[in-house]
Amino acid sequence: MNNSFKEQCKELVRQCCPPALLYQMQRLRTKIDNYRAYHQAGIEHGGKGFESIHRGEDCFILGAGPSVLGYDLSKLSGKNVITVANTYVHSCLKEMNPKYHVLPNVFRSHAAYYSKENYVNWLRDMDARLPKKTIMVMSIHDWQEINSNDLFSSRKVLWFSDIPWDKQQLTTINISALPGIHSVSEVAIMSAIFMGYENIYLLGFDHNYFSDKKYFYACEDHKVGLTEARVDDLLRDTANETMGTALVMQRYSMLKVLHPHIFNCNVDSYIEIFPKISFDEALKNAKNS
Repeated sequence: MNNSFKEQCKELVRQCCPPALLYQMQRLRTKIDNYRAYHQAGIEHGGKGFESIHRGEDCFILGAGPSVLGYDLSKLSGKNVITVANTYVHSCLKEMNPKYHVLPNVFRSHAAYYSKENYVNWLRDMDARLPKKTIMVMSIHDWQEINSNDLFSSRKVLWFSDIPWDKQQLTTINISALPGIHSVSEVAIMSAIFMGYENIYLLGFDHNYFSDKKYFYACEDHKVGLTEARVDDLLRDTANETMGTALVMQRYSMLKVLHPHIFNCNVDSYIEIFPKISFDEALKNAKNS
């Protein structure tokens, strides 16, 4: 069966089936795909050993927004810290000593942006620079590339997967069925809730995609090969980015209901979903690791 005929069949199904049925078929297909990925990796789904492991503790999650430049992150020494994506390049990485480092689905969801070699080089640099005891949080669909390139082989990993989101309010976090991920920030927050953190303090969650300065670091500090021109290219589809941001905000609202103790330390942020608290106040209130 050639690809053209397959696409014609898919289009016929889309036209004939009610949207609700199509959605349920998509969810089922994704669940099967996720199950196969866990089975291939020989990993038990459900995040065994991680659920509620930090019950009653507090944590800080470091995003990449430029507001990070206004914080003295050396003050996070002794706190529970979760870093994400390229935030490991921060000069205070040693003092922060993150317990966890969270990645999005890299090789499949971002395959169109950079070459596989670029991503491997980035992840290898990350593996070399992160503290040895930092635990990775990664998509199960990246397992094959991670394994074949001998990346993070000496680290513990919490593997997640996601399924299409039906926009229903969550009553719990299933690390093997996160609701349709658009941003690594969502993975980080949901992972923190899953692991039982009580008060979650957000740093650098600016979501300022259309401002002149998008990250706290320079593009040359991103080993994937990021350039200003490339950032502009990725964000040129304003409508798509706006819709994606709207979905993130909807999920943030859902997470606020599920877990009311999430705080935004960027007091100047336009994101009003989470209650705001100053960095110094958060440091004073947060329980040490």
